Formats: sequence, C-alpha cells, structure tokens
Amino acid sequence: MLRLTDHHFATRERDHLPPVDESLMLDYVVGAAGIYARGRRPGIEACIPIADARVRGLRGVQPYVQFGYPKVPARLLALVFAVSRAVARVEPRAALFHLSFNPVVDPLAPLSSSSHGRMVFSEAGWNLEFPKQQGTDKHVEALEKGAGTSEERAVIELHSHHEMDPVFSPTDDVDEGAMSFRLY
Repeated sequence: MLRLTDHHFATRERDHLPPVDESLMLDYVVGAAGIYARGRRPGIEACIPIADARVRGLRGVQPYVQFGYPKVPARLLALVFAVSRAVARVEPRAALFHLSFNPVVDPLAPLSSSSHGRMVFSEAGWNLEFPKQQGTDKHVEALEKGAGTSEERAVIELHSHHEMDPVFSPTDDVDEGAMSFRLY
C-alpha cells in the first residue's frame, strides 16, 4: 500500500526525530507546543507549525526551512521586474514566473526559447521560466500544469502585483494551493 503521510511524537525518550522521508507528501510531528508538518524535496526541507496545542510529556519541536541551493542571480530577478513592468504597461495585469535549479544547464547560453512558446533564461544553474499564462489584475495562472511543466519543476514561484501592494493576500493563499511545495 502506498503511504502518503507518516506521524511521529516528539517524546522525551527520543533525542531526534527520524529524517524526513522524501517519498511522503507530509510527515506530521506532534510536539509539546503543537502539530508540525514536515516535508522534503530536492533542495528544500521544512518543518512548519500547523496547529497550536499544549501536550504535556512531549518535547519541543523547532520549525525550520533548509534551502540547499545558491542564491538566485540578481540578473534573473532584474529580468522578472522588467517583464512584469512590460506586461502591466498597457493595463494592470499580473505576470507569473517559475524558478527551477539544474546545475547542468549550459551557463554560456543565458537565453533560449522553447517550442512550447515559453521563455527560459538560465544563469548559474537557475532557470527562470515565463510560462504560457492567463492573467488579470487580481489573478494569474499557468496554462500548462502537471508533469513536465515549469510548474512541476519550480522551486520558487513568483508573480507580480503590478500597481497593488506587494503583500500576501487571501487570493494568493488560494492560488498557491495546499499541495505545492515551493517557495512563493
């Protein structure tokens, strides 16, 4: 039977929790201060509090995020800003970007265009993709989703807010979905 989750108690008798199993969607941990969700994918591991509770007899669990990739090059982020401004120049509209990491991409080929009509820019192992998308002033989404798409490869997902304040919103929370494991 395929297991999607696991559950652990942070008991005082146990010094360390077992390592996170990357094949699981989530690993739940119950500790002295509440319930935590742990997960791991290549380059990212996190332990995030999801519910507060006081449980006597258990030890504390420290939340964390471990990022195993180098910093995103400033040139790629500058490109995100330039494309976002260009997209919103005619009318307020959000733009979506996916960043993935692949150290074997040729660093001497910083610009390419795929047959799927999306643009891909690469530098220092980072790939910035501007996927085919549909957007409004309040929402943007990739038109291609699932296996083999930039959405699947994304370690970091960015979207612009054109004239709106650069803050997380309830719309962002819904758009990001519960099953995505990436940085937003």
